[in-house]
Amino acid sequence: RDRGHTEVIGLTARQGRLLAFCKKQGVKAHPALLVSTDGGETWQLELETGYHDGILAAWDDGYLTRWRGPWRAGTPVRHQKSPYSAACQSEHARAWISGNKLVCEFANGAGVELEEPRFAEAEHLFLLSEGRALVAGISGAFLIELGSGQMHDVFAGHVVPSSAAKIKRLWNLEDDRILATATFGTFYSDNGCLLYTSP
Repeated sequence: RDRGHTEVIGLTARQGRLLAFCKKQGVKAHPALLVSTDGGETWQLELETGYHDGILAAWDDGYLTRWRGPWRAGTPVRHQKSPYSAACQSEHARAWISGNKLVCEFANGAGVELEEPRFAEAEHLFLLSEGRALVAGISGAFLIELGSGQMHDVFAGHVVPSSAAKIKRLWNLEDDRILATATFGTFYSDNGCLLYTSP
């Protein structure tokens, strides 16, 4: 029987489980979340959403998708006016970007909301140490001080053509070390701040 094609766009490990975020999966080619508890030997479908409603994050108490935002399985679906473009989680917080707004919720119940036009359509978001976040996308890459809202352009000092400012991929290598590939070069940072040209 034809089970369709699976296109995996994200893979992560959490608490003994492997999570595969799929852009398309199955005969209907819908976004989905596949989960493995045996090191990748077998996979089970945990969640399937509607057309173009990509799954950006899976948390212990729910999920975050492009058009539903944060929600829990079994609750009513409420589609949002602005799409969500990025999400992440750390040990003490989780965060997401919707439209031009960065939202961060901390485990202690506190929260932060910051609005900035350059956040729009950002596809990459990392929570770093010392209350900082890294946001990157079509407008460049920015280090955010969540407490004060201050922004720092991590490509400051580099000659970046305005027509080629897209961040293609961003990796958090732990300990706030960042590797970035962009349409204008490859860069790294050893402290989450200024990115240097990678050899």
